[in-house]
Amino acid sequence: MSDASPFVSVKLSGALVNQAREAAQVMRRSVASQIEYWATLGQAIEHAGLTTGDSRALIARQERADYAVGRPLA
Repeated sequence: MSDASPFVSVKLSGALVNQAREAAQVMRRSVASQIEYWATLGQAIEHAGLTTGDSRALIARQERADYAVGRPLA
Protein backbone atom coordinates (compact mmCIF):
# COMPACT_ATOMS: atom_id res chain seq x y z
CA MET A 1 0.00 0.00 0.00
CA SER A 2 1.37 3.44 -0.93
CA ASP A 3 1.82 6.21 1.61
CA ALA A 4 1.50 8.83 -1.12
CA SER A 5 -1.30 11.33 -0.62
CA PRO A 6 -3.90 11.57 -3.39
CA PHE A 7 -3.57 15.36 -3.16
CA VAL A 8 -0.57 17.61 -3.76
CA SER A 9 -0.05 21.35 -3.67
CA VAL A 10 1.04 23.28 -6.74
CA LYS A 11 1.73 26.94 -7.38
CA LEU A 12 -0.51 28.54 -9.99
CA SER A 13 -0.66 32.11 -11.21
CA GLY A 14 -3.24 34.32 -9.59
CA ALA A 15 -4.65 35.14 -13.03
CA LEU A 16 -5.31 31.47 -13.80
CA VAL A 17 -6.95 30.89 -10.42
CA ASN A 18 -9.16 33.97 -10.91
CA GLN A 19 -10.19 32.77 -14.38
CA ALA A 20 -10.95 29.33 -12.96
CA ARG A 21 -12.95 30.90 -10.12
CA GLU A 22 -15.13 32.81 -12.60
CA ALA A 23 -15.65 29.78 -14.83
CA ALA A 24 -16.28 27.52 -11.84
CA GLN A 25 -19.12 29.70 -10.57
CA VAL A 26 -20.93 29.49 -13.90
CA MET A 27 -20.43 25.73 -14.13
CA ARG A 28 -21.11 25.12 -10.42
CA ARG A 29 -17.71 23.54 -9.87
CA SER A 30 -15.01 24.16 -7.29
CA VAL A 31 -11.93 26.05 -8.46
CA ALA A 32 -9.89 22.83 -8.21
CA SER A 33 -12.49 20.90 -10.21
CA GLN A 34 -12.49 23.59 -12.90
CA ILE A 35 -8.70 23.44 -13.24
CA GLU A 36 -8.85 19.62 -13.35
CA TYR A 37 -11.52 19.89 -16.07
CA TRP A 38 -9.34 22.22 -18.12
CA ALA A 39 -6.36 19.89 -17.67
CA THR A 40 -8.44 16.93 -18.85
CA LEU A 41 -9.52 18.85 -21.94
CA GLY A 42 -5.91 19.76 -22.66
CA GLN A 43 -4.84 16.13 -22.34
CA ALA A 44 -7.60 15.04 -24.72
CA ILE A 45 -6.59 17.67 -27.27
CA GLU A 46 -2.93 16.67 -27.11
CA HIS A 47 -3.80 12.96 -27.26
CA ALA A 48 -5.89 13.60 -30.38
CA GLY A 49 -2.86 15.25 -31.99
CA LEU A 50 -4.47 18.66 -32.32
CA THR A 51 -2.24 21.71 -32.35
CA THR A 52 -3.03 24.90 -30.49
CA GLY A 53 -4.10 26.41 -33.82
CA ASP A 54 -6.39 23.46 -34.53
CA SER A 55 -8.07 23.73 -31.15
CA ARG A 56 -8.51 27.51 -31.48
CA ALA A 57 -10.07 27.05 -34.92
CA LEU A 58 -12.51 24.45 -33.54
CA ILE A 59 -13.48 26.74 -30.67
CA ALA A 60 -13.98 29.70 -33.03
CA ARG A 61 -16.10 27.56 -35.36
CA GLN A 62 -18.27 26.40 -32.45
CA GLU A 63 -18.70 29.97 -31.17
CA ARG A 64 -19.79 31.13 -34.64
CA ALA A 65 -22.28 28.25 -34.86
CA ASP A 66 -23.69 29.02 -31.41
CA TYR A 67 -24.08 32.69 -32.39
CA ALA A 68 -25.81 31.83 -35.67
CA VAL A 69 -28.27 29.50 -33.92
CA GLY A 70 -29.11 32.11 -31.28
CA ARG A 71 -29.41 35.08 -33.61
CA PRO A 72 -32.88 36.53 -34.18
CA LEU A 73 -34.51 35.84 -37.52
CA ALA A 74 -34.64 38.78 -39.92
